[in-house]
Amino acid sequence: MPTVRSIKLTIPEIVKWAPAVMLAAGVFLLCAQTSYVRPIADDWCYIADMDAMSAFGLAENFYSVGNGRFINGLVVGAYAEAGLFGLKVFPIILAAFTLVTFWLLFDLAVERFGARLPSPVKSSAPRRLVFFAAQPNPYQTFYWSAGVVTHTVPPVVAVSFVLWAHRSKAPLTRAICLVGTFGGGLAISLMGEETGLVLVAFLVVYLVAFPWRRNVFAGVWSVTAMAGLVSGVAILATSPGSRDRSRSLAYGGVQLGVIADGVVDWLRIMGTILTTWGYLLALMVGLFVSLFLQPPAPRSFLNWKVFVVPVAAQILASLLAVILVRVSLGEIGYQVSRTWNDFLLGFVLVLVWCGLLIGIWLRSRNSNILTERILKNVTSIGLCAISWHFLFILLQLGQVMEVRAQKWDYQNTRIVASIAAKGPVVYSPLSIAGLTDAFSPGERGWVRECVARYYGISSIARG
Repeated sequence: MPTVRSIKLTIPEIVKWAPAVMLAAGVFLLCAQTSYVRPIADDWCYIADMDAMSAFGLAENFYSVGNGRFINGLVVGAYAEAGLFGLKVFPIILAAFTLVTFWLLFDLAVERFGARLPSPVKSSAPRRLVFFAAQPNPYQTFYWSAGVVTHTVPPVVAVSFVLWAHRSKAPLTRAICLVGTFGGGLAISLMGEETGLVLVAFLVVYLVAFPWRRNVFAGVWSVTAMAGLVSGVAILATSPGSRDRSRSLAYGGVQLGVIADGVVDWLRIMGTILTTWGYLLALMVGLFVSLFLQPPAPRSFLNWKVFVVPVAAQILASLLAVILVRVSLGEIGYQVSRTWNDFLLGFVLVLVWCGLLIGIWLRSRNSNILTERILKNVTSIGLCAISWHFLFILLQLGQVMEVRAQKWDYQNTRIVASIAAKGPVVYSPLSIAGLTDAFSPGERGWVRECVARYYGISSIARG
């Protein structure tokens, strides 16, 4: 990788490095703003629970009386045990894990093409920024750890298992990978069952579209992953906690009318996504990468399968996820945009893949160096422009978070002083990103009970 001194600020170098610089700025902003994270909604309960139980105890509670998501409870317990510090650090860990995973994914894709990429282009490739910032509710997608564990983390973990399978070559490492994959499938479904079923849909399409004869290990790995995912869903669905949750949500089962409503919800969500121009960034990332592949990918690579199969898998998986949300949450389910994350990462990756295919097609149609240079410049400028749009969104969110953090810190100091003086404890709601806080509209008492437990008192009054 070139050193800072060896980089000459020529137009071609600026074109290569500008998107990477914008990505670095976005990641820095994402992580820096975690300092403004404060407890909200379920956070109060989980941190308070850690005073009476361990992370394993919380996981057991999830399985028995919560929602059945045992592994989810373990992860929540791990960060909640660290209190406020855990809420701030967990998103940073997510960002680091995501960047490394996506870097390796792009490295694998380029390797499969038998090509090379300049380091700055590869650096700009892990555009998870589009997943975090283009979402209608980026706070719930990245900063609210309780929602992140269920809907944001599982898809990234799934990608890491795909990478592991591709890197396993020797018989022993492949055997270890298969065992780990089954366990990983279990864990993913026990973090979020919707993601588990989304991944099953992807794997079914893959197995139908690509014959096992070409890669027996890939077929065996896919079946093993499906077995783990389905087993996890079965364990979760039959858990006491899941049954209790179904009863509390008035779960009515899967009916034709509900499925039809789910299809309508899916069309609404797709309408929102496809008219959110920020997702163009994912398409442009693929195009940008394809323009720098050396040697260029051959046109013989292009066929109907490489386009249709990923798109079909994404349609089936997202449709299944939205129907499941409709079944469990009813008519407001599609409005809870954090649940979109169960399939949204797949959508982003498919867009990147389509951009890559478009770039390969353009280069095969036109070998003119000037035209290719213009394409590179235009794509780089487009990436930077859309990235700046995302930075603006994140800055606006950061301002809201900062104001809330200041109010929360002031209120926390006042409450602690009131408890020490044995005076009345009053609490004013400090909601953010549509999440429920104590005494906020629609709150039915559960948050205020958790706030009281957080402070070690019997009750709180509205301020």
